Amino acid sequence: MALCASCHSIWKNATGPQLANMVDNDFWAADSSRMVLFLREPGKALKRWSYLTELMKSYNGMVHPAFPQLGKSDILEIIAYIIASKTTRVIY
Repeated sequence: MALCASCHSIWKNATGPQLANMVDNDFWAADSSRMVLFLREPGKALKRWSYLTELMKSYNGMVHPAFPQLGKSDILEIIAYIIASKTTRVIY
């Protein structure tokens, strides 16, 4: 999560979008392989899905860095962590 936390928060937009809503987003929820490709090869994912181009535009055209060292299981664990964080949030 340290790689993610430098630009993302689970609950609020930062340099990048908040992650809590990502797990409910139809684009990402439809197929976990989209997230795997996006995190490992964002340039390739941007060429494949126009949704990502629009998302990047909303963050001043900033392109997500590539993390080729992350395996599919690493990325699925990150998604599981986000889902768990979302379902266990305490509101004060």
